[in-house]
Amino acid sequence: MNEVSTVAAAYVFQPFTSSANNDAVHIGSTGTAQGLTGIENAANTAAQLYAIQGNGQISAVNVGEGHLANYQTQQLSFGSSGVTFTPNAGNGVVPQATIDTLGNILASCVDGATGATSTSCITLFANATDDGLTTGTNPTDTATAAINIARYPAGNYASTTGVNTNFVTNIYGLQSGTVPFVPKLAHAPNDFTIVINYPLTAVSGYPSATNSLLGKAESIAVDDLGQIWITAQTSHVAFRWSPLGAPNSTVNTATYNYGYVSIDGSNNAWTGNGNSTTGIQFAGSNGVFTTTYGSGYNTAYTVITDKSGDAFFFASNNGTPDATYNTCYTTGSGGNQTTTCDYQMWKYSPGGTLLSSSPSCATVTGPYVYYCTGAGYIISSGDNVAHGAIESAAKGGDLWVTSERSPYQIARITPTGGKAFSFSTTTRQPEFPSIDRNGNAWIANQAAAATVYKMTTTGTSPYYTYTTLTSASTGANLVWTFGSAVDGNNNVWLANRCGGYGACTNITGTNSIIQINGSNNLAISPPTNYIPEAQYPATATSFTTMLNDSLNVAIDPSGNVWVTNYIGNSVVEMVGAAAPVVTPLSLAAGNNMLGVAP
Repeated sequence: MNEVSTVAAAYVFQPFTSSANNDAVHIGSTGTAQGLTGIENAANTAAQLYAIQGNGQISAVNVGEGHLANYQTQQLSFGSSGVTFTPNAGNGVVPQATIDTLGNILASCVDGATGATSTSCITLFANATDDGLTTGTNPTDTATAAINIARYPAGNYASTTGVNTNFVTNIYGLQSGTVPFVPKLAHAPNDFTIVINYPLTAVSGYPSATNSLLGKAESIAVDDLGQIWITAQTSHVAFRWSPLGAPNSTVNTATYNYGYVSIDGSNNAWTGNGNSTTGIQFAGSNGVFTTTYGSGYNTAYTVITDKSGDAFFFASNNGTPDATYNTCYTTGSGGNQTTTCDYQMWKYSPGGTLLSSSPSCATVTGPYVYYCTGAGYIISSGDNVAHGAIESAAKGGDLWVTSERSPYQIARITPTGGKAFSFSTTTRQPEFPSIDRNGNAWIANQAAAATVYKMTTTGTSPYYTYTTLTSASTGANLVWTFGSAVDGNNNVWLANRCGGYGACTNITGTNSIIQINGSNNLAISPPTNYIPEAQYPATATSFTTMLNDSLNVAIDPSGNVWVTNYIGNSVVEMVGAAAPVVTPLSLAAGNNMLGVAP
């Protein structure tokens, strides 16, 4: 053990500590099966950051400090005798220089001649407080200090007083003279998040860190074991990873772009399609794709599942026009005419009974039970239903959906297709909704000057109220916000993608992650947002942004934040950054556990 192993342990176990205790002793969960799984997965993640055997990585400084951080994840091989691990040969790039730098910071206190009364310890403890503020309670040991840094890797900005505005600079400056761990950062970073990068192709210095399926990684979701489901657009695939980022499912390929993946209460994965008249694809909890439901769905992009295994989605179908429910249009001429009926709501219910059907539903083929209701009165005719989420059972289990086309609508719809309300943003482009423990829907609006709606349902017309959050009101840099997720402390995580739909100019604030306090709507992350640093190679002295079009966000039962990096063709894992959540979200909603820890 050394300071580097302390950092690795602190980051993975931070989500299972309480700032109220302000110590490194009380690590635990509520004792639920998923809570215990989250701790187990977290412990295994620590071995991705630091190998206690060292694998030949010994500090060159002769002060007894031992091993360095890993520079790649471990390679996991699944065989009949179990799983074998090979250090520094895996598919993820570990931020070795950041971890070693944090080890040096702790070592400056540990190695001080006067112990806890040394200048280094005093500075460290004054900054790494229990609440991330200068007014917070100081820790009294380096392990607790490391946990507090992991909880607030740039300090805590969700306060109007006591903000530690020089947090990163103050603790980075504790390194001096000959440090025990190298490579280290040659400059103060934007923040001390620890982020594993899983790139499509190998980068200099990390030859085996490749993930050939991550071309335009888009959608991401987590099941109840902490396994990660991903869809990728240009790779035309959907697949699953273990909680440690290692592929562990069959790979389903298609000639169309996959839409969004959703996990039901039985750990089955459902994916839609982005640009074709094919069906909804289904994978069992074993990770094997077995079924395609239907053959006439057009642009069934988003699937929303519930605890019972029902799958809801919106799509056109190439059937007979149905004036009661649909607006239909015809394209082509002569014998090449195609009639399309716009955006009905469909439901596949395993083992259920046929509830209702409009005439045009009958033309869609498939061995399944379904019903559909016209969406023309829910989302304006012709608009794409791009994203969706399900609210808690206690709130009614309604679906929240958004449309990316003018007039850019947000709607709340009952599970049987009834309209609760719809709301037009007029000029904004609403994206992926996430629902918190209080039933609020957080919806990022993608625009050059982005906003976030915090929407609450009411019992009187128009049946909703909302607060518009801006850069000025939150203290974050909201630019082209897209994906969102709520953690177990009811805080909201947002992805700032590139400006102009992939025109990745260096717009300040893009390619970053934001954390907002769900109670006071203020950003915990700094005004620059969290900007993970890429270290290619590990000895690099220049600042390189790891993210390149951060798109969608998911949080697992260990508190790791997973982000699809669309144009960057990668997935990144912010280790131990958030509070653990109940997954999948369909199960959390069905058990009224959204926005709370397992």
